[in-house]
Amino acid sequence: MKYIMLILSFTSLSSFSQTNFYLGGSASYLLNGKIQFKEGLVDVGDKLGADASFGFITDNNFGFELNYSGAYNCDLEFRSYSFTGHEDFFTSVDIHSISVNYLQYFENDTPFTPFISVGTGTSVFDIKKDDVDDAVRFALNFGGGTTIEINRFISARIRARYFAPLIFKGSGIHAGISTGGTYLGLSIDASAPLAQLNLDAGFIFKLN
Repeated sequence: MKYIMLILSFTSLSSFSQTNFYLGGSASYLLNGKIQFKEGLVDVGDKLGADASFGFITDNNFGFELNYSGAYNCDLEFRSYSFTGHEDFFTSVDIHSISVNYLQYFENDTPFTPFISVGTGTSVFDIKKDDVDDAVRFALNFGGGTTIEINRFISARIRARYFAPLIFKGSGIHAGISTGGTYLGLSIDASAPLAQLNLDAGFIFKLN
Protein backbone atom coordinates (compact mmCIF):
# COMPACT_ATOMS: atom_id res chain seq x y z
CA MET A 1 0.00 0.00 0.00
CA LYS A 2 2.86 2.37 0.84
CA TYR A 3 4.38 1.92 -2.64
CA ILE A 4 1.01 2.41 -4.30
CA MET A 5 0.59 5.72 -2.44
CA LEU A 6 4.08 6.84 -3.50
CA ILE A 7 3.35 6.00 -7.13
CA LEU A 8 0.05 7.93 -6.99
CA SER A 9 1.75 10.92 -5.37
CA PHE A 10 4.48 10.95 -8.01
CA THR A 11 1.91 10.70 -10.81
CA SER A 12 -0.06 13.59 -9.31
CA LEU A 13 3.03 15.80 -9.03
CA SER A 14 4.10 14.89 -12.54
CA SER A 15 0.68 15.84 -13.93
CA PHE A 16 0.76 19.11 -11.99
CA SER A 17 4.17 20.01 -13.44
CA GLN A 18 2.74 19.64 -16.95
CA THR A 19 0.03 22.21 -16.26
CA ASN A 20 0.65 25.92 -16.80
CA PHE A 21 -1.56 28.25 -14.78
CA TYR A 22 -2.13 31.78 -16.02
CA LEU A 23 -3.80 35.12 -15.38
CA GLY A 24 -5.19 37.12 -18.28
CA GLY A 25 -6.37 40.66 -18.80
CA SER A 26 -7.83 42.27 -21.91
CA ALA A 27 -9.63 45.28 -23.27
CA SER A 28 -12.88 44.25 -24.93
CA TYR A 29 -15.61 45.58 -27.17
CA LEU A 30 -19.14 44.23 -26.78
CA LEU A 31 -21.54 44.43 -29.73
CA ASN A 32 -25.14 44.07 -28.56
CA GLY A 33 -28.26 43.37 -30.55
CA LYS A 34 -31.93 44.14 -30.05
CA ILE A 35 -34.41 42.27 -27.84
CA GLN A 36 -37.91 41.69 -29.17
CA PHE A 37 -40.61 41.81 -26.47
CA LYS A 38 -44.37 41.56 -26.95
CA GLU A 39 -44.76 45.15 -25.74
CA GLY A 40 -41.89 46.72 -27.67
CA LEU A 41 -38.27 46.68 -28.74
CA VAL A 42 -35.23 47.03 -26.47
CA ASP A 43 -32.08 48.31 -28.19
CA VAL A 44 -28.80 47.82 -26.26
CA GLY A 45 -25.82 49.87 -27.44
CA ASP A 46 -22.28 48.66 -28.11
CA LYS A 47 -19.59 49.48 -25.56
CA LEU A 48 -15.93 49.11 -24.58
CA GLY A 49 -15.26 46.91 -21.56
CA ALA A 50 -12.80 44.70 -19.72
CA ASP A 51 -12.03 41.00 -19.59
CA ALA A 52 -10.18 38.95 -16.95
CA SER A 53 -9.31 35.24 -16.77
CA PHE A 54 -7.71 32.68 -14.48
CA GLY A 55 -7.04 29.26 -15.97
CA PHE A 56 -4.62 26.55 -16.97
CA ILE A 57 -3.19 24.96 -20.12
CA THR A 58 -1.97 21.35 -20.20
CA ASP A 59 0.76 19.82 -22.37
CA ASN A 60 -2.06 18.08 -24.24
CA ASN A 61 -3.09 21.48 -25.66
CA PHE A 62 -6.35 21.96 -23.82
CA GLY A 63 -7.35 23.97 -20.78
CA PHE A 64 -10.11 25.50 -18.68
CA GLU A 65 -10.55 29.02 -17.40
CA LEU A 66 -12.79 31.11 -15.16
CA ASN A 67 -13.59 34.25 -17.12
CA TYR A 68 -15.21 37.61 -16.33
CA SER A 69 -16.25 40.01 -19.07
CA GLY A 70 -17.90 43.35 -18.37
CA ALA A 71 -19.25 46.30 -20.32
CA TYR A 72 -20.42 49.36 -18.41
CA ASN A 73 -22.98 52.13 -19.06
CA CYS A 74 -24.25 50.65 -22.30
CA ASP A 75 -27.14 52.69 -23.71
CA LEU A 76 -30.51 50.96 -23.37
CA GLU A 77 -33.61 52.27 -25.15
CA PHE A 78 -37.12 50.83 -24.92
CA ARG A 79 -39.51 51.71 -27.74
CA SER A 80 -43.02 50.45 -27.06
CA TYR A 81 -45.60 49.45 -29.63
CA SER A 82 -48.42 51.98 -29.79
CA PHE A 83 -51.16 49.49 -28.87
CA THR A 84 -49.54 48.41 -25.57
CA GLY A 85 -49.90 51.62 -23.58
CA HIS A 86 -46.32 51.43 -22.23
CA GLU A 87 -44.09 54.50 -22.16
CA ASP A 88 -40.77 54.68 -24.01
CA PHE A 89 -37.70 55.18 -21.86
CA PHE A 90 -33.94 55.60 -22.19
CA THR A 91 -31.39 54.50 -19.60
CA SER A 92 -28.10 52.60 -19.32
CA VAL A 93 -27.10 49.08 -18.30
CA ASP A 94 -23.97 47.38 -16.95
CA ILE A 95 -23.49 43.89 -18.38
CA HIS A 96 -21.48 41.34 -16.37
CA SER A 97 -20.75 37.87 -17.76
CA ILE A 98 -19.08 35.13 -15.69
CA SER A 99 -18.33 31.81 -17.35
CA VAL A 100 -16.26 28.63 -17.19
CA ASN A 101 -14.70 27.98 -20.59
CA TYR A 102 -13.04 25.00 -22.26
CA LEU A 103 -10.18 25.91 -24.64
CA GLN A 104 -8.61 23.64 -27.25
CA TYR A 105 -5.30 24.79 -28.76
CA PHE A 106 -3.80 23.85 -32.14
CA GLU A 107 -0.01 24.14 -32.24
CA ASN A 108 1.86 24.68 -35.52
CA ASP A 109 5.21 25.91 -36.81
CA THR A 110 4.35 29.60 -36.50
CA PRO A 111 4.39 31.93 -33.46
CA PHE A 112 0.57 31.87 -33.56
CA THR A 113 -1.35 29.21 -31.61
CA PRO A 114 -5.02 29.23 -32.67
CA PHE A 115 -7.68 27.94 -30.29
CA ILE A 116 -11.41 27.44 -29.96
CA SER A 117 -13.36 28.37 -26.85
CA VAL A 118 -16.69 27.02 -25.53
CA GLY A 119 -18.24 27.98 -22.22
CA THR A 120 -21.27 28.37 -20.01
CA GLY A 121 -22.14 30.71 -17.17
CA THR A 122 -24.29 33.65 -16.13
CA SER A 123 -24.96 37.09 -17.61
CA VAL A 124 -26.23 39.86 -15.33
CA PHE A 125 -27.90 42.97 -16.79
CA ASP A 126 -27.76 45.74 -14.15
CA ILE A 127 -30.27 48.28 -15.51
CA LYS A 128 -29.85 51.84 -14.19
CA LYS A 129 -33.52 52.66 -13.66
CA ASP A 130 -35.39 52.51 -10.35
CA ASP A 131 -38.59 50.87 -11.61
CA VAL A 132 -36.89 48.38 -13.94
CA ASP A 133 -35.94 44.89 -12.82
CA ASP A 134 -32.40 43.62 -13.38
CA ALA A 135 -32.09 40.46 -15.46
CA VAL A 136 -30.00 37.40 -14.62
CA ARG A 137 -29.69 34.81 -17.38
CA PHE A 138 -27.99 31.50 -18.03
CA ALA A 139 -25.65 32.10 -20.99
CA LEU A 140 -23.65 30.08 -23.50
CA ASN A 141 -20.63 31.38 -25.37
CA PHE A 142 -18.39 30.05 -28.11
CA GLY A 143 -15.70 31.42 -30.40
CA GLY A 144 -11.98 31.31 -30.98
CA GLY A 145 -8.80 33.26 -31.40
CA THR A 146 -5.05 32.97 -31.22
CA THR A 147 -2.21 33.43 -28.75
CA ILE A 148 1.15 34.92 -29.73
CA GLU A 149 4.06 33.94 -27.49
CA ILE A 150 6.22 36.93 -26.54
CA ASN A 151 8.48 35.09 -24.12
CA ARG A 152 8.32 32.09 -21.79
CA PHE A 153 5.90 33.78 -19.39
CA ILE A 154 3.92 36.30 -21.46
CA SER A 155 1.68 35.81 -24.49
CA ALA A 156 -0.65 38.14 -26.33
CA ARG A 157 -4.19 36.84 -26.91
CA ILE A 158 -6.90 37.88 -29.37
CA ARG A 159 -10.35 36.31 -29.14
CA ALA A 160 -13.86 36.71 -30.56
CA ARG A 161 -16.86 35.09 -28.83
CA TYR A 162 -20.58 34.93 -29.42
CA PHE A 163 -22.69 35.20 -26.26
CA ALA A 164 -26.25 33.88 -26.09
CA PRO A 165 -28.17 34.67 -22.87
CA LEU A 166 -31.00 32.13 -22.80
CA ILE A 167 -34.61 32.05 -21.63
CA PHE A 168 -36.21 28.82 -20.40
CA LYS A 169 -39.99 28.93 -20.64
CA GLY A 170 -41.78 27.65 -17.55
CA SER A 171 -38.58 26.77 -15.68
CA GLY A 172 -38.62 29.72 -13.31
CA ILE A 173 -35.36 31.07 -14.76
CA HIS A 174 -37.09 34.08 -16.26
CA ALA A 175 -36.36 37.73 -15.65
CA GLY A 176 -37.29 40.68 -17.81
CA ILE A 177 -37.62 44.42 -17.94
CA SER A 178 -40.56 45.98 -16.15
CA THR A 179 -41.97 49.49 -16.39
CA GLY A 180 -44.16 50.84 -13.64
CA GLY A 181 -44.30 47.37 -12.09
CA THR A 182 -45.64 45.69 -15.24
CA TYR A 183 -43.55 42.77 -16.43
CA LEU A 184 -42.72 42.61 -20.13
CA GLY A 185 -43.15 39.08 -21.49
CA LEU A 186 -40.90 37.73 -24.20
CA SER A 187 -42.07 36.69 -27.61
CA ILE A 188 -42.94 33.00 -27.66
CA ASP A 189 -40.16 32.14 -30.12
CA ALA A 190 -37.41 33.97 -28.24
CA SER A 191 -35.00 31.43 -26.73
CA ALA A 192 -31.84 33.57 -27.03
CA PRO A 193 -33.31 37.08 -27.08
CA LEU A 194 -30.03 39.04 -27.20
CA ALA A 195 -27.14 38.25 -29.55
CA GLN A 196 -23.79 39.57 -28.33
CA LEU A 197 -20.35 39.53 -29.98
CA ASN A 198 -17.42 40.03 -27.62
CA LEU A 199 -14.04 41.03 -29.08
CA ASP A 200 -11.04 41.19 -26.75
CA ALA A 201 -7.29 41.67 -27.02
CA GLY A 202 -4.75 41.57 -24.20
CA PHE A 203 -2.14 39.44 -22.47
CA ILE A 204 -1.90 36.24 -20.48
CA PHE A 205 0.78 35.76 -17.84
CA LYS A 206 1.94 32.26 -16.91
CA LEU A 207 2.30 31.68 -13.18
CA ASN A 208 4.60 28.63 -13.28
